[in-house]
Parts: sequence; C-alpha cells; structure tokens
Amino acid sequence: QRFATLPELTYNLALTSERLGRISDAVEYYRTYLREAQNAKDTETVRAHIAELTAVKTTDRSLQPAAR
Repeated sequence: QRFATLPELTYNLALTSERLGRISDAVEYYRTYLREAQNAKDTETVRAHIAELTAVKTTDRSLQPAAR
C-alpha cells in the first residue's frame, strides 16, 4: 500500500535538501511537490526557483576542475 501524498511534507523535504546543499534532491522534491499540489498558489514561484537552482547547479559544475 502506498502512502498518501502530502504536498506540504514534500515541499519541506525540498527546503531541507536545499539547505543541506543537496540541490539535485531539492529540485526533484520541488518537482514532486508541483505534481502533488496541482492547484498550488505558489506554482509559478516554485517553477522559477527550480530554474534558479538548476542554473546554479550547472554553474557550480562548470567551475569545478576537470577530473584527471
């Protein structure tokens, strides 16, 4: 049996992941939140935040030295 979805919990997991520096996890939790809370009032804000996190993640990766 599957657990009921709790969008608020998923959103809090996203925030916690982000604060811990686990950006990939945070992005996935934010995306899951948007699927779970289809009528959320903050949908556009969360989508914009996902875009910001994705851009930061891409930039951070480009600043890392190449593996030898």
